[in-house]
Amino acid sequence: MANTQTPHGFQPFEFEQVYSISNGKRIKSRSSYASLVTSKDSIVWAEDTGDKRRAVFKLYHHRGPISWWREKFFRFRVQREFDALCYLFQNGVPCPRPHYWSYGYLPGLGRCELLVTSEVPDSITFAEFLQSSEGANQASNVCALFRLIRKMHRSGFYHGALWARNVLVTTPDLRDVSFHIIDTPSSMRFSKDLYGTRMAWADLLNISTSLRKLFGADSCEQYLIEYGLSERLIERFKTHLIRYSPSRHTRNRLRAEFEVRELVSHFCSWCTGIHRIKAAKPLHRKASNPICSE
Repeated sequence: MANTQTPHGFQPFEFEQVYSISNGKRIKSRSSYASLVTSKDSIVWAEDTGDKRRAVFKLYHHRGPISWWREKFFRFRVQREFDALCYLFQNGVPCPRPHYWSYGYLPGLGRCELLVTSEVPDSITFAEFLQSSEGANQASNVCALFRLIRKMHRSGFYHGALWARNVLVTTPDLRDVSFHIIDTPSSMRFSKDLYGTRMAWADLLNISTSLRKLFGADSCEQYLIEYGLSERLIERFKTHLIRYSPSRHTRNRLRAEFEVRELVSHFCSWCTGIHRIKAAKPLHRKASNPICSE
């Protein structure tokens, strides 16, 4: 693949350098690799890129023609995820460093989209961490995750799919646990802090669902305090969390609502910028004639 040491944005799809797939399950390459995730429509693997660096390649394949042309005229899924990771990276929110994205066609896999990011070394998903005995015994370390979510929301970033599988945990030695945000194609960006909004509420409900299943709704209280919720909001949140099980229709409705809110947010930000430019522009008034004024 092309050099992945610095972000490049879009790069042309090079078939000869995209690794061939055997039966859609096993990745064959010329150098060492590690297969991470394989599903019916995506393949994720890690690959050495030289200089002791490893990159993660995420390939979405068998993209439908309607989705393909819609995304080609607007934005591809990998392009949305690339832009979102760039935004998080620039705002100091821990996430894999994005390198580039591409799209093209592969025999046997159809229309494909490719996203390349840096690898987060020695990491497991937050879901795997919670299922382990270490994670269950040291749940207090999860407070760091909710502080990270607060920082993410403060930058105006809404994840949209903040489930336990979309958060990476590094160095799970129970002394220096850190978290990284991944899988952001459903994200949205707003021009203000999301604290107290429905978008922040949705992210918190999604990430707290796994905690509720393992430790109960009351266990989330200490994490919500770290996030910054008041006692009144925490009690209200736990009431929602107990019965929270959104259907696909509900998720689609919320996404449509949030997209409208995002559009309004950007429009208001644009209007505010125009107003500030006009306010800062000096007024060139005609100087009065001192003789006439006398």
